[in-house]
Amino acid sequence: MGAVKVAAAQEDQLVTWLSKRLNRTLTIPSLRDYGFELLGGRLLPGEDGPAAQSM
Repeated sequence: MGAVKVAAAQEDQLVTWLSKRLNRTLTIPSLRDYGFELLGGRLLPGEDGPAAQSM
């Protein structure tokens, strides 16, 4: 499985999509108070199955 990316503009869709693929409810914490902003996320292959990455 290759990496699949979803842009931050679709954050709700990203969380729903990743949660479904990982079979668990995910939340993406806001780090804006620390000067960071969400750029997007992706589904990646992991050693024990799919993994999620937020950027």
